[in-house]
Amino acid sequence: KKKAGRGGKKAKGKSRGGNKSANEIKAYCINLNRSQERWEQVKRQTEENKIKIERIEAVDGWGQRSTLYLSSAEIAVRESHLKALRRVAMSGDDWGLIIEDDIFFVNDFKKRVKDLINNLEEWDGIWLGGYEKKKGEYYKEGITRIVSQLGAFGYIVKKDFAEILIGKILGNENMAVDGVYAKYQHQYKCFRSVLIGHNPGVSTILNKYVDYKPLRQIDGNR
Repeated sequence: KKKAGRGGKKAKGKSRGGNKSANEIKAYCINLNRSQERWEQVKRQTEENKIKIERIEAVDGWGQRSTLYLSSAEIAVRESHLKALRRVAMSGDDWGLIIEDDIFFVNDFKKRVKDLINNLEEWDGIWLGGYEKKKGEYYKEGITRIVSQLGAFGYIVKKDFAEILIGKILGNENMAVDGVYAKYQHQYKCFRSVLIGHNPGVSTILNKYVDYKPLRQIDGNR
């Protein structure tokens, strides 16, 4: 199979700081104050994988007002991801991993992220799980070029692209955060490789138990 040849915008600006390889991954975990158990579970996983982690205090939907277009929880998720993106954009690293607190990593996660990045010549964002709205284009084995996909529970962004995504979210105030991503992914060098799964549990967005079965079946881990 041939590599996808579709073009796309490239986030402008020179990279600054460290982590040019995946030897030092910095994760930013969005976590509600009332979800301490989830935070501990994510911390254990990052420690096992020797990944640095910083907690991003999630905006609680209980303190938000719904609009005609978005629920209070969706507004809170938008604001939480904006906080995480701003941390990546202001960091001294080239890129950062943004995760939500109800995820699990594939086996050998750190090594596989390193291999993934080494297999990409140029990239702006890499989504590590989610639902494809439109089938992506083949790039290499296990890697597709994103056309449009939903899900924001695990993704890697370069710091310059983080700044772009902040602008896109703020410019689309009536859209959920993953809807904004899905709208613009095809315009940039965005890729998909499934290395993160979604644990079943009570969704803080839907306020009900969700099985997430399609998002748990990665590499036979679950």
